Amino acid sequence: MRFLQHRTRKQSAFTMVEIALCLAIVGFALVVIMGVLPLGGQAQKKNRENTLSLIDGNYLLEAITHGARGYDDLGLYVDEILLYSDSNTSAGPQAVIQNNVSDGTYWGTREIVGLLTAPRFLLTSSNVWVPNYLNNNRILGNSLYTNMTCRLKMRSMSGSSSDKGNNEANRDFGMAYLVDVDVLPLQTNVLNMSQLDKDEALLEKMKVDRSLSQNVYQVSVTLSWPLRRSEKGGYSAGANSQVFRTLVSGSMTHSVLHADLPGLGARDVVFWYFNGNEFSVTNNTAFYDDLAK
Repeated sequence: MRFLQHRTRKQSAFTMVEIALCLAIVGFALVVIMGVLPLGGQAQKKNRENTLSLIDGNYLLEAITHGARGYDDLGLYVDEILLYSDSNTSAGPQAVIQNNVSDGTYWGTREIVGLLTAPRFLLTSSNVWVPNYLNNNRILGNSLYTNMTCRLKMRSMSGSSSDKGNNEANRDFGMAYLVDVDVLPLQTNVLNMSQLDKDEALLEKMKVDRSLSQNVYQVSVTLSWPLRRSEKGGYSAGANSQVFRTLVSGSMTHSVLHADLPGLGARDVVFWYFNGNEFSVTNNTAFYDDLAK
């Protein structure tokens, strides 16, 4: 009678050392992955901000160059209109207009664009360019020969739907910009009436230069973010910015509105607009001399 003999086979398994090595490798991989995730999130955030600012910047540029015609919803995204007495914006705004629909204080697209389009220089009847201080003098009461700088604190027009409502809590989480606009004539020549002395050639050159300067402007729109409250009032922006530039052909028109400004009282506000359908003819335009009266 035969007995069946069973041979036992040796079965290998992971040792504690091998398990420890595997855990170390997996842990190292997780650390690397967790370190990459924030970088990916920052890259996605930066791409989103650049995309939103690109859309909003072009919208603002077109609204200005088209004289606010056909751009009716800009005022819904402007929270504050900051008015400075000169180009030194670090000193803080001299006046702040809270643009809020709910409490009845609301400036629409036409009023906002009218302030932003104010040219930095105006031409006198003797063909001399001088700083445009009209709004500085009329609104802020500062008669210095400096421009009144107008800046906007506005939310992104292309953000999520929660950022676009009137809920103040939601607005704090949405993307916001500090908007600066600069409008310059194409060229500023040095010819004036005292140089003519009946020189017909020089007279014709002055007419051409004047017509060109009155009908071509350089416009730049700068969006800066992120925003934080400044100690002296207003806002200061971080290192992120986008600049949009273009040339606008056409005449510059203006209108004067007697408005009751919060904190300032009743003032005469000069609004400026581009009109691409008309071109100024030499000596047939509103010179600085006429507006300053």
